[in-house]
Amino acid sequence: MSHCRAPRPVLAAATALALVSISGAALPALSRPADSIDRSDTSVEGVFSDDSPFYRELPDDTPVADDSEILVSSLYQQGIDNYGQPDSPSLTINVYHWTAPLFAASTTDVQHDIRPWNCQNKDPGWDAELAGMLRGVHLPAAFEPDDTTDGNVSIYNVDTGQLVELWQARQAPDGAWEACWGGMIEDASRSQGSFPVPYGAAAGGLAMWGYTIRQQELLDGSINHVVGLGIPKVKRGVISWPAVRTDGREDGTELAMGQMLRLPADFDLDSLNLSPSARTVAQAAQDYGIIITDTSGALAFAGEHASGLLDVRYEEIFRGRYSVEEMAGDPARGEDPFPLDQLVALPVDYGQDLPWPPEEPIAVDPESDPDADRDEVTSAGEDVSPTTAAASPETTAAAPPETTSEAEEQEAAIPWAAVLVGLLVAAGAAVAGLLLRRR
Repeated sequence: MSHCRAPRPVLAAATALALVSISGAALPALSRPADSIDRSDTSVEGVFSDDSPFYRELPDDTPVADDSEILVSSLYQQGIDNYGQPDSPSLTINVYHWTAPLFAASTTDVQHDIRPWNCQNKDPGWDAELAGMLRGVHLPAAFEPDDTTDGNVSIYNVDTGQLVELWQARQAPDGAWEACWGGMIEDASRSQGSFPVPYGAAAGGLAMWGYTIRQQELLDGSINHVVGLGIPKVKRGVISWPAVRTDGREDGTELAMGQMLRLPADFDLDSLNLSPSARTVAQAAQDYGIIITDTSGALAFAGEHASGLLDVRYEEIFRGRYSVEEMAGDPARGEDPFPLDQLVALPVDYGQDLPWPPEEPIAVDPESDPDADRDEVTSAGEDVSPTTAAASPETTAAAPPETTSEAEEQEAAIPWAAVLVGLLVAAGAAVAGLLLRRR
């Protein structure tokens, strides 16, 4: 059971890009009129467990998928086919439409029973569990979902730790809030950032709060988490951890839902003249990676929706241009486009079974360790399912050098000279005892 997204309208001519947004809706004015509604504080950042895949820095030796070149070529072509031009793929950051605002709520905010509404004509009873999840949700006064047909929104309660995300959220004529789908993570601090199947607003079941690029991060020039990317063609029937479901419809060589990409660790970002926004995202792509989160109408990073911001500064961030132009670089400044063709794809399920943070190798003194020259044993020779990438040879981390146990270390630290003296003293006492008895 999963929701399906309505297809985005596609333009026939790339020249219409200046008049139409990447998602097919009219682009907003670069200066948004101020309104009287106070926006929610979205300064809350990392809300998931410390070992969440959203916050993991990628090791320099992160493995690359065997079919990486094919997958990245497909991605590049999708950028050309959807609003791009030959040798100039389109890539954007959605911030005004087709993305989620992030609202921080508290128990002082008014509670609402968010009603499920049946936008997909499902059988009776489809909403029983969902209605329970969405009962008594605290919503800030400034609450306002994305105004497109996606109607996405993310609400994190700073007092309870609950995270609620909604899809096709709307306010009914009677004033009640409704959602066609969504879900709740009861305690985000104990979660890796995936909703229980089949819940959540994003198609992969991943929490939007974890991978969305925040306005403040673009202002600061630093993103300390994985970044989410929606793409037009997602592979059918393959779900890559940490995603838990998919709306993929393609049978070819496309990326899977939840699959990750990155810029290689040795790729020199300083060799490119990137716009400030493109440089910030590229650095995150190198350090934390990019994760496929949705089927979308274009290659689009998930940016923080302006409706959830008190002070919208995207005009400043994008230098008075559209985000798609910033990712492509300004020719007048001699800027390069985001290096989409330099990305590499990681294996399906990468990271599922790896220890985090990666264990540091332990130096072993060959003279003190009789097993130091023993061949290291890994599971690389085992028969594994070709679809279980986390257990395959290319993703199985080499076993760390064996170390002594705590008991063995304590034993090794015993001062044997002192023990010998103690034994001699005990023996002397025993002899003295025998002599006394003979008396």
